[in-house]
Amino acid sequence: MSHISLVITEVKGRHPNFLVFCGFDEYALDTLLLGGDGVIPATSNFAPEITCGIYQAFLDKDMVAVQSLLRRLAVLSKIYTLEVPFTGLIKEAIRLTGSSISAAVSAPATPPSQEMKQYLIALLREANIAIGE
Repeated sequence: MSHISLVITEVKGRHPNFLVFCGFDEYALDTLLLGGDGVIPATSNFAPEITCGIYQAFLDKDMVAVQSLLRRLAVLSKIYTLEVPFTGLIKEAIRLTGSSISAAVSAPATPPSQEMKQYLIALLREANIAIGE
């Protein structure tokens, strides 16, 4: 977050048309509050209603909605800590939520185990994300 803050204050401060996006889900609100322009999180590939919802609620100054959506996003952010790299889990989440994509991954990533898939399903449900199993 310190790097994003520095870019917003130093670069965007001198070049107002310079857009600043963060790539980490958990920094979405902080980036917006500091004057950044958005976030490009992997979770937006399978839960855009959450990430886009946070952005819209921020613009609408609806902090109740922001807080509710951030709690759902916090659940999904656990995905990033389950496997390194987390690519296979993200692709599996995309597949589980209805997109017919291949869940194949390239090394060093590995396909998620059945146990990990079940945990991923539990996380999606906890975040109130519709899945099509």
